[in-house]
Formats: sequence, structure tokens, C-alpha cells
Amino acid sequence: MLPMLPALAWMEERWRVVGALPALWLFMLPLAALVQVWVGASFYRAAWAGVRHRAANMSLLVVLGTTAAFTYSLISVVLAAVDPEYDGHVYFEASSLILTFVCVGKWMESSAKARTNDVVTSLLRLAPRTAILVTRDPSGGEVVSEQEVEADLLQPGDLLKVLPGAAIPADGMVVSGQSAVDESMITGESMPVSKAEGAGVIGGTVNGPGLLLVS
Repeated sequence: MLPMLPALAWMEERWRVVGALPALWLFMLPLAALVQVWVGASFYRAAWAGVRHRAANMSLLVVLGTTAAFTYSLISVVLAAVDPEYDGHVYFEASSLILTFVCVGKWMESSAKARTNDVVTSLLRLAPRTAILVTRDPSGGEVVSEQEVEADLLQPGDLLKVLPGAAIPADGMVVSGQSAVDESMITGESMPVSKAEGAGVIGGTVNGPGLLLVS
């Protein structure tokens, strides 16, 4: 961003250092070089890794574009210094801005991913650590036994008892019972969702006033 200081634009027109070389170009050169080397270092490393694996990536495109702009500008500085009639241009600001904007974009992307990971982690923490595993009589369908087990040990097809006000241990389907489940942690809606036999439930959501059997 520094190479684009508009307040110094007069230096390009009125102050020639040597030959046709404006003082502004000399001012922009070290600043752009600093951005190219310091900010662009990670892009050069990523681009080189892609070249070694024969795979083009975005970093390679950024490196090619900014290096071309910086190199052309550097050549223009040299030609302007040795040729009083030289009438070229420099693109130090372009190379610096591209690197800066892409870096800001990468930072925003990584920040968004970090926030997403935090949200997912917090949701996982809401899931109960234990569940009530029940066994029903195959003939009558009555519950004959129940035991508290670790939620991590649950298997597909297990029948779970969800008490009123308890968190649902895992995703599943209501086998028996009726209730209203608070799914605000997933949907953002504050109103509980009615659940009956055959309805799907989401692990970590909170059961309402009814007793549910979930498989």
C-alpha cells in the first residue's frame, strides 16, 4: 500500500534524480521490494513446492504476475536512469497490492475456518458423554433392561432412552414416544420442534417434556 502514496505523486513529474528517472520511482522501489520479499516469501515457497510436484496452484499465478510486474518496473528504473528520453512506466504498486490483497484474503479465510472449528468444537461439547441403552422384549416390545453406557460406544441400531430435559446422545429416529425438541443449536430457531414416532433427531439437541426412545 505504501508505494501508492498519492501525496508524493508530484515527485514523479517535477523531481528527476538522474536522466529520466523520477524520484518517486526510487522511493517506491525499496518499499515494493520489501513487500515482494517479505510478504511474497510464503507465495514463493508454495509456488516452488507446486512446481516440484508438477502441480500449478494459486501461489504460482500470484508469483508469476507479481514477479513480472516487479521485474518490468525494475528494468524501467534502470532504463530511465541511463536514458534521458525514456518514457516508460512502473508497476510497483500493482505487485504490492496483489500480494497484500491475497494475503488479506488468506487471513480472512483462515480466520473463518478457525471460527468454524470453534463452533463445531463447542457443538461437540454439548453432546452428552453417556446414554441410556435399553433392551426391549422381542415379543411384547416392553423395555426389559436399561443401562448407562459411554456415548462413544454406541453402535448403529442401539435403542436409547432419552429422558425429559436431557440431551439426545446421537443422531437417530424416534421409535416410540412424543416430545418437543430444542434444535436451536443447529437451526437457530427458538421454537421447539415436535417429534413423534418416525421423526429424525439430532445428537446434542435437547429433549423437551416427553420421554423418547431413539434408535
